[in-house]
Amino acid sequence: VSEIELTSPKSAALAEHRMGLQAMEDAAVDAEVAKAPASKAPSAPSSTKAPAAGPAPQTVAAVLLSSLGLVSDIYDFGIINLVRPNLEEEYGSLTSLEDGLLTGASL
Repeated sequence: VSEIELTSPKSAALAEHRMGLQAMEDAAVDAEVAKAPASKAPSAPSSTKAPAAGPAPQTVAAVLLSSLGLVSDIYDFGIINLVRPNLEEEYGSLTSLEDGLLTGASL
């Protein structure tokens, strides 16, 4: 920018206008800060908030379904182990093949 442009009446008026606008903006910001409670910091815009913490619904469903399968398998093995002595008493000792088939039936 040349020295002629800075000293012209038009440039001086424009610079003065810009300074006036900046002063008005500074005064508006100061007024907003004065209105805000001293204990609260200015809040972040809602678009920058972190997502709610916690697992996704699909994760919860997968864990519950897996847990249900595990509980059902444990129940099956428990029932077979309760019935096994009665079967041995009624039919005699089980062979390795019968024992394996009986255990495999719970799966």
